[in-house]
Amino acid sequence: MLHVLLACTTAQPDSADTGDTADGAVSLQLTLGNTSVASALSTSEGATDIVLAPGLLLVHEPGWMLFSVGDTVAGTELEALAEDGDPGALQTALANEAGVTLVRVISTKDAVTYAAAPIHPGESAATVLTIGPDDRISFVAMFGQSNDAVVATAPGGVALVAVDGALLSRVPLALFDMGTELNQEPGVGVDQAPRQAAANTGADEGGTVSELDGTDVAGWSWPVVERFVELVATVE
Repeated sequence: MLHVLLACTTAQPDSADTGDTADGAVSLQLTLGNTSVASALSTSEGATDIVLAPGLLLVHEPGWMLFSVGDTVAGTELEALAEDGDPGALQTALANEAGVTLVRVISTKDAVTYAAAPIHPGESAATVLTIGPDDRISFVAMFGQSNDAVVATAPGGVALVAVDGALLSRVPLALFDMGTELNQEPGVGVDQAPRQAAANTGADEGGTVSELDGTDVAGWSWPVVERFVELVATVE
């Protein structure tokens, strides 16, 4: 069980020279940063931190989608990631997925076990990879102070390298509700990862994937992604 928090929305694109090779492949460092400050999440019970759960970074073909708005993902490995912050089952499930060329956990490391760990305010984690000119990047991680919300790229992923060779250096992200567990107040709910008695607890929602922007149907307010998380690409 992950004792964490998390959050995200759309970042602004920047461009830079890729310095790509003859075949168009580009070596990049992708850095996931928690740009929030301590106690950035306001709740009815006081302020608390926003923390990013370990996330999954994917390289895949155009047209492949991890999920799309309107999908039902209950009973899939995405449910475990969204509700409990554990990317392990999804990483294993996608290891041999047609159209996916790389599946990698991106997170800080626990100082004792060296296992994937949450990213706290002011912290970051980075990984280096090589992508081809037609590749897409997808990312997904749990917003830990939630029942089943994730920070992710848009369905279908993102093309980091433009036709003219320019690099999209800041990856756009958004907050999505996976629709698997009924929402409680972010940062307060007793069935959310930092407070739940065990993994996979909480009332089933029986819903579908939707984007969270401002206030959800239950009336809970959600933070603006650009204010606490960023995923940045730089040329190696």
